[in-house]
Amino acid sequence: MHSRWPSLFLQRTFRCLAVVFVNAGLVAAPKAAAGNSGAAASQPDVTPPVYEFTVERAWLPMRDGVRLSVTLSKPTPRSPGETFPVLLDLLPYRKDEFPERHPSYFAYFPRRGYIMATVDIRGTGSSEGMVPPREYSEIEMEDAVACIQQLAQAAWSNGNVGMWGISWGGFNAIQVAMRRPPELKAILAMDATDDLYHDDVHFIDGAFHVDQYELSIDTDLGLPRWPDYFCDEAYFENRFNAYPWFLTYITQQKDGERDQTYPVSIHHDVKPPWSAWDERTAQRNEFVQL
Repeated sequence: MHSRWPSLFLQRTFRCLAVVFVNAGLVAAPKAAAGNSGAAASQPDVTPPVYEFTVERAWLPMRDGVRLSVTLSKPTPRSPGETFPVLLDLLPYRKDEFPERHPSYFAYFPRRGYIMATVDIRGTGSSEGMVPPREYSEIEMEDAVACIQQLAQAAWSNGNVGMWGISWGGFNAIQVAMRRPPELKAILAMDATDDLYHDDVHFIDGAFHVDQYELSIDTDLGLPRWPDYFCDEAYFENRFNAYPWFLTYITQQKDGERDQTYPVSIHHDVKPPWSAWDERTAQRNEFVQL
């Protein structure tokens, strides 16, 4: 993380997102502020950063009463009643503990007229509830659709939601798009795939694979909720005693045993995915498949 590559990678990711979501009709590109016309003209594919923004934390209640923690980076309206599209990423990576990892993440899109909504998956990070039984579980997908609906209906939203992510957020964006929630207008999946057996980290080309991620994710899932880190009975029941995902994968090593291979025969009827990939990852087939 000390080289320039992560910064350049994020910049390219952000530009891809801007092109995808503007073309999908989530928002019209705002005009450049006075004095910025030259910069905008030199980069016609990039929406100019004309908005101030604020960051706040809130809750998204699910149907069973569990609340998911969301961090909202919201542009400050430049005219009365102005509303904005929302870009959602849904992750288990404890968003509130490591905001310094990608500080530009919270600024790039709000300054260009998009609300960023980063949500901790239930049972992880700052969210309530029990750790899901596996990655990309049915309950995660249901929660994602509920998040999209609530974000689209918020007073500051224009009703359009995009979903994006690198790795995990790309995987679940593809699967949520297959459910066709009407509020979801576009997705961008980076380093992700529709084939969770051959192209995911657990069984690369069908061969069982173990690396530091396999162990670290189960360790992180066992941590208490931020910011108080209470180790009460609910913590042990919902997190510490959760069955490790690694043990689920190691006992289900054939394609289809986890019912996690999603064909591309179901197309999202609003906007197809725009995909980018890194040849160093397991997800090298995604562009051709999608």
